[in-house]
Amino acid sequence: MKATKIIVSLVSVALLLFVVWFTFRMGMPVYSLAILTVPISIFFMNHQKILYAGIICTSFSKLTFPGLPSTLYIFHLLILLALGIHILNRCITKQESHSNRKLRFYSGLFVLNFVIIILVRGAGLRILGDENWGGMRYAEILIPMGLLLVRPQFVFSPQDWRKVFIWFVFFSMLPFFSEMVFLVSGGAVYHQFYLVNFNMSTLNSINSQILGKELVRFQSANRVGPILIVLASGFFLAKKINPVSLGFYVMGVVLIGLSGHRSALIDLILISFFTGLLFFKGRRLIYLLCIGIFGVFLLLIVYQIAHLLPLTFQRALMLLPNIEVSPEARLDALITLDWRLSLWTEALREIRFNPEYLLLGKGLTYSSREYMALLLFDFDYWWAILTSNYHQGVLSLLIITGIPGLVVAIMMFYHGLKYHFDIQKTPKLEKAMAAFHLAIFIYLTILVFKFFLIYGDVTGSMAAIVFLLFVLQLLSESLTELTDKE
Repeated sequence: MKATKIIVSLVSVALLLFVVWFTFRMGMPVYSLAILTVPISIFFMNHQKILYAGIICTSFSKLTFPGLPSTLYIFHLLILLALGIHILNRCITKQESHSNRKLRFYSGLFVLNFVIIILVRGAGLRILGDENWGGMRYAEILIPMGLLLVRPQFVFSPQDWRKVFIWFVFFSMLPFFSEMVFLVSGGAVYHQFYLVNFNMSTLNSINSQILGKELVRFQSANRVGPILIVLASGFFLAKKINPVSLGFYVMGVVLIGLSGHRSALIDLILISFFTGLLFFKGRRLIYLLCIGIFGVFLLLIVYQIAHLLPLTFQRALMLLPNIEVSPEARLDALITLDWRLSLWTEALREIRFNPEYLLLGKGLTYSSREYMALLLFDFDYWWAILTSNYHQGVLSLLIITGIPGLVVAIMMFYHGLKYHFDIQKTPKLEKAMAAFHLAIFIYLTILVFKFFLIYGDVTGSMAAIVFLLFVLQLLSESLTELTDKE
């Protein structure tokens, strides 16, 4: 496994050097780097649990601070700090990680594939005066990949995980609460966006509200809704059905409805189904029969009352064929569907006209002149083609990273899922933690299949998948230690 060690070391050093490089490019003097990073690094070296808990808690919070590039969050800075501490620990202790080496190996290859693309296609960073843009998205992808390369020098206890999950839910709710306050106030209260990144989908929602449209979506609920369903699933699998778990589930359903996302509705249905299937694993035939009967009755009720629900709920229910909803909800959903079909058709045409992308990906940089020219005309789906936002996992990987990137990503996902599937087959696992490990594993599996079949983007979906693999890795190490003690 010398190749794995070499790749992981090179990638870790490269990502750490990114901080130094970025500091210089922003015009900060050398001593300021030490002033900013040394005291913080010393503190977190002695409190690594706090550092890794911070990474988990801020993952979906979009927390930032004034002056930080809009596409980078505190989450990314904490990962870079963890990478730096990881390198120092490796140099001092010489300890080698034996956990999921294949995942680490393919993660390193995926990063190196991007490095080659950057060297050939260019970085596309405005701060360097490059006429091409989009380079900061490389940092959005490559920094989270560092989560698969670090190795903490500790193991979270069950009590630690309980606190981490509580704070994780709180911080994950911040984008939704920020958007809700902004929309309810009619845009008058916006100060929260100095600390929580403003999403362009929120701008679309406030514009719809100003124009007097009834369909105003809380799109930030698209992430936190399924998260609450996953946590409720963990409680159910641990056979702890109580007001807290039921509250998480109901709140998750409401948030998914408020988001209007059909993709989140798919998460809800699949997580619920597989949770029940595993909960009643000794009586699966009875479960399938009961869930079939219950599903038919639920569909009959939904088809009868769908037109009475809020428009965001109606839009999400457009997943069901021939369901009666308001014209506004139907039109909004159909426009999105037609837009994606046109985008995918154009993406296939782009591959046909640029076969070299299959060998060496297109990358994420794009011409600033072409982008500014598009501002003069109807953007339609052309902005997505220009900026490489294909909204489909296979197309996104194939065009942006080429066939090598697609193959490496598939192997990375496969070994990540296989490793944690095997963890669940380990006997005498701690019940509660194993249940949450399984619930997150179910959600991760759903996200991976959705990435390839329904929706996925290298610039968006990959970070969420990598983060869940990271959480599962930490959970598996906690489970292994508890099992060994027994």
